[in-house]
Amino acid sequence: MVTDATHLTATLTITPTAALGASNVTVTTGSEVATGSSLFTVTAGTPVVLSLNPASGAQGTAPTGVVITGRFTHFTSGTPAVTFSNPGVTASAIVVTDATHLTAT
Repeated sequence: MVTDATHLTATLTITPTAALGASNVTVTTGSEVATGSSLFTVTAGTPVVLSLNPASGAQGTAPTGVVITGRFTHFTSGTPAVTFSNPGVTASAIVVTDATHLTAT
């Protein structure tokens, strides 16, 4: 949205596969084309675990097929290890589904 002759606002969408680094910017309004070099930088997101499904289990059981979902993760890189802050909970048989999902028992 143009706010005045020298300012505008825009909503950006940065895909998970966007190249890291600086980008040039071009703004076209009518017949005017304005450019700027290296004015916007895409940075790597911080990998986080978003959820586990199921998110709970009873003492003495061994839930199977627990799906772990992440954001900005690359689970397909290397061999993932899953650990919990509770030493009484362990994960095994970890299978990578894609870069943001894995399954464990």
